[in-house]
Amino acid sequence: FSQYLDDLSFGSDSTFDIMTWNLEWFPTNGQATIDSVITIIESLDMDIIAIQEIDNEALFAQLLDGLEGYEGHYQVSSYLEVGYIYKSATIQVDTIYEIYNTSIYNRPFPRKTLLMDFEFMGEEMVVINSHLKCCGNGYMDLNDPWDEETRRYDACNLLSTFVEENYPETKVILVGDFNDLIQESGLVLSKNFEF
Repeated sequence: FSQYLDDLSFGSDSTFDIMTWNLEWFPTNGQATIDSVITIIESLDMDIIAIQEIDNEALFAQLLDGLEGYEGHYQVSSYLEVGYIYKSATIQVDTIYEIYNTSIYNRPFPRKTLLMDFEFMGEEMVVINSHLKCCGNGYMDLNDPWDEETRRYDACNLLSTFVEENYPETKVILVGDFNDLIQESGLVLSKNFEF
């Protein structure tokens, strides 16, 4: 049974509510897409929404202008950007920056990964928004560095290493479009990843 927008039961003043949403080439249908996204965000009442596939900076700004009580950010650096929309009353942003953003990381991260360091109810947290490589045949070939599944695997190793080295005592939330079924058995993320 599906819900309708007027009977959604997400978000509350006493909980931290976060979601991830691939908006698929936002805004695919111009103003109609913007209006629909505004209606959905207002109904969901999330503290943070990590979004993927922003394709138009001006229309993203228009979306933010239509959302009362929300602010947003996305890094203009390539294509199909990732970003954040967050409640300005509950989220105090410290910094937002890209990680793994040099050309050496284009293989595991074909799109930029965006980190937001913030406070919620006085507690420091970090959210990392990634949009990993799509497609593949469902089988990981670790001997082929350009295999789509291997590229996602390598990206996950890098994310794990980044968190362990930079935020070992902080609450970190990994979100995004991981483009994978995550069904491989017997694989363990390696702490000794090399390019």
